[in-house]
Amino acid sequence: MPRPSAGARTTPLAGSHDTLARLAASDPVIGKLIERYGSPDGVLARRMEALTLGVLGQLEATANWHRIAREWLFGDAPSTELGGLEQPFHERAAA
Repeated sequence: MPRPSAGARTTPLAGSHDTLARLAASDPVIGKLIERYGSPDGVLARRMEALTLGVLGQLEATANWHRIAREWLFGDAPSTELGGLEQPFHERAAA
């Protein structure tokens, strides 16, 4: 990944969180999103998920998305080889 140029402005993730919190105070739409998702972090997470799904759609990726979503949403057993490989990581992270 290319590095920002010497004069480029970058914002750490914590700065993004603070910016979103300030926007919530001034913009009722963003405020409602934060109420719905519980925190600025929740809004950022949903945005990343939506962008990931958009990329998968553009790539015309195919899978049993219903089963994969159930792993994530309801804790169902892994339905793919990758899900099985990731399971120990998620178990350790949850502990």
